[in-house]
Amino acid sequence: RPPRSTLFPYTTLFRSVLGFTPEESVVTIPLGSELPVARLDIPTTAEERSQAVESFTAAYARNLTAPRGALAIVCMTENRRAAAATSWALARGLEQVGIESPIRLWASADRWMDLNSGDNGARSVQSDARMAAEAAYLGKPPPAPSRSALSAALVGDRAPVAEVLREARVLDQE
Repeated sequence: RPPRSTLFPYTTLFRSVLGFTPEESVVTIPLGSELPVARLDIPTTAEERSQAVESFTAAYARNLTAPRGALAIVCMTENRRAAAATSWALARGLEQVGIESPIRLWASADRWMDLNSGDNGARSVQSDARMAAEAAYLGKPPPAPSRSALSAALVGDRAPVAEVLREARVLDQE
């Protein structure tokens, strides 16, 4: 398990990995393996939690190339109980397909907690700033504050594309 001082940056890492700051989400990050990063909306009912576990375990079982893998499970939500229940169910499900979850974190807007050890603390502006500075240094665009903001930023002016498509159709008909 990483030292306590290094746990919080996992919660800020998602902005550079996903391109936005996840809210009301469960995110998995591979720990030294070839597994992909994944994100789902945080389940709010037992049925949704069961479906999320099934979805994650099926996807990761298909992508597991080594006999064992390891993931960090991070629940970004204001509801710590939902985070604990979701991360526990997900860790048990992933274990059945050969994937360990040594890190289970809950993060709200201003707090975080290691759900395995109970270690917790305040979210740090310094960690956020460091991650943003590293991304800028690497030439990455700043992350969007939310998934909807990222979606809106990806929609550009459609008129030039529509004009090119019209021209291509005319050329195709000739």
